[in-house]
Amino acid sequence: MRWGAITVAALAVWITVGSSVGRGQKAGDGTRAVMAAKLRLAQNILEGLTHEDFPYIVRQASQLLTLTRQAGWRALEQPEYLRRSTDFRQAITRVADAAGRRNLDAATLGYVQMTMACINCHKYVRNPEVDRPLGR
Repeated sequence: MRWGAITVAALAVWITVGSSVGRGQKAGDGTRAVMAAKLRLAQNILEGLTHEDFPYIVRQASQLLTLTRQAGWRALEQPEYLRRSTDFRQAITRVADAAGRRNLDAATLGYVQMTMACINCHKYVRNPEVDRPLGR
């Protein structure tokens, strides 16, 4: 059961990051570099989850959280994009906190939530006018 969720999450990150640039998102070199680094760090977190290497997960999540503060991270200057970035950061924090407690299931759930936040944000960046939440 765990392997299935982890595999699906990893595939979703790979598809999302790989397909978002060039299909409506006009990412600059800085954003491309940051997104490539995000993918590597997400894959590293997945590796840590599969090996139950909690210190490694915490380090990779910390690096990913730092990455989200770089200028290249900000693909759009819109409140909805900023909210989605906050959702992603909160999910990363859940991964790191759970790994710090050596709770594999909670860290894995946080990883899936992080992946969903990533996918939802990339959908929004590709077409901000279509992907509006109700009431906003």
